[in-house]
Amino acid sequence: MPNDMMSVRRGRQELQAGVERLEKLWDNMVDKHLNAPPKPRSTAGIAGGVLTHVAILCFTVLIVWTAQPSSSLFSWHPTLMSIAFVLLMSEAILLFAVWSSPVHGYSRASKIQWHWVLQACSLLCAYTGLAVITANKVQAGKQHYTTWHGMAGITICGSISAQAAGGIAILWPGILPFKVRPVVVKRIHAAFGVANYCGALLVLLLGLYSTWFVASAANIVVWNTCAISLLLLALALPIQVAYNFVK
Repeated sequence: MPNDMMSVRRGRQELQAGVERLEKLWDNMVDKHLNAPPKPRSTAGIAGGVLTHVAILCFTVLIVWTAQPSSSLFSWHPTLMSIAFVLLMSEAILLFAVWSSPVHGYSRASKIQWHWVLQACSLLCAYTGLAVITANKVQAGKQHYTTWHGMAGITICGSISAQAAGGIAILWPGILPFKVRPVVVKRIHAAFGVANYCGALLVLLLGLYSTWFVASAANIVVWNTCAISLLLLALALPIQVAYNFVK
């Protein structure tokens, strides 16, 4: 029995030593990330960033032009969703991009402030668009969320709400019931943010196959431009976010 107790005690000590070594290794990696010098802005990167902003404007303008806001109750749904997920959310993410930030010379504190303001506006537009389509379904006597577009849309809205809660935890880390390094929360927030963003783009891509858009799009050029813009954003923004965290 004494030998068993000593073995258990020795095992606990070894486990604790291993945990401490892992914590030290993680801290060194985080400190290396935080103290790394700013990355240079390459010409190719800046050109890609400009193309990203062009894609954002192309998609938003084409959807709003096709929907013709105020022409009907439904017209506000694609208008608000395109503004929420493509215009506001994309620009909120790109604030921190090395290549395409519209406020490259601003301090990080200013970028953070503008990020949560744009994301709050994005969430407000998304839920207003969700309320509009719900009211339109009720008015038309149709069932709710019976398509892939509808089911994915309501799921992404809920997921983005959870993402926003994570952003609040970054702004006020004291509300968390446990202690965790802020940089860890930020990395998790960024990773899940990219996943939610790509999910939102998928919802919009599914919307391009809806009966309304197929019938309303002026021609195949409009449809193709919208689809290519979404695919470009789905590729460009995750790369730019990842580039910020790879030292």
